[in-house]
Amino acid sequence: MESNVRPESAQVGEIAALRQKWSEAAIAGHVPDVINIVTDDVVVVFADGRCLRGKDELKAALEKNWAMFDADSKFSQEKAVVEDHWAIEICRVDRTLTSVKAGSRIHSSFPIVVVAARQPDASWKIARVLLLE
Repeated sequence: MESNVRPESAQVGEIAALRQKWSEAAIAGHVPDVINIVTDDVVVVFADGRCLRGKDELKAALEKNWAMFDADSKFSQEKAVVEDHWAIEICRVDRTLTSVKAGSRIHSSFPIVVVAARQPDASWKIARVLLLE
């Protein structure tokens, strides 16, 4: 009997590619690309406890923030684990935000946790993001 389950190393690579798509969308300022790779019930939790729940809240927040700042982010994966229909990735983000109006720059480096959920078609979507800034 053949198994449709890919080796964990391949799945970890798929999760990294998914996170890379988010990063590329942020650099391009293209919100729909992010919305296409998250679950309908996506939750983003900020270090101060604020939360965004669902695609609509995430879309509104991204549109507002990306209108004010251009972002350049680089991710480095520290650890990833795949278990059944879930994948958890811990990354370090080095990010530079440039104000669209003033041109001033803000650099930060912080850890994030990305939780991806396997979809019925065996693809992955981002379900939870914890910003530990």
